[in-house]
Amino acid sequence: MKTLTKVLIPGLAIGLIGVAAHAKGPKADLNQDGKVTHSEFITEAQLKFETADLDQDGYLSEAEREQARANRMEARQTKRFEHLDGNGDGTVSSDEFAAHSEMRRERRGDREGRRGPKPDGARGGADRRRPGGSPEERLAEVDINGDGLISYQEHMDKAETFFTMLDVDQNGVLEKGEGPRRPGPRGGRG
Repeated sequence: MKTLTKVLIPGLAIGLIGVAAHAKGPKADLNQDGKVTHSEFITEAQLKFETADLDQDGYLSEAEREQARANRMEARQTKRFEHLDGNGDGTVSSDEFAAHSEMRRERRGDREGRRGPKPDGARGGADRRRPGGSPEERLAEVDINGDGLISYQEHMDKAETFFTMLDVDQNGVLEKGEGPRRPGPRGGRG
């Protein structure tokens, strides 16, 4: 089995990876206590699968996985727009855009202060590659029987494996700072 720290498991990539970063806390933190228990993690994995399994046949087809990715992208775009639209009027004024740009510059300056300036030619987040290889390679990690579909059981088995990998202290609870860190500005390395 390949090292899971380099693989974003497709069944979990339906959105469960987003567990690590959410404004109010992780999505899987159902009671919002700042910790994700095993039960909360597995419940979120079940919900993600059920949401993506559009035909409710117990399998995620390629079309269903593509739809789930499109839904996630649309949700991210909506969230970004709402973040830019400071007064909530449904439009982003030049003042709102300028304020957001200034805030980003300030944050970047803070990061450079902690890590030093980027070397010449270094690029930001847009150049990062998704860990785990191609979609086909990530699918192969989860599609144990090789039928091109992710069954509910395959998805849940990977959720269990993923939780175990993230739960570094093996106490059955994911707390801030546990699990592998992503490279680049958001993960703290880079």
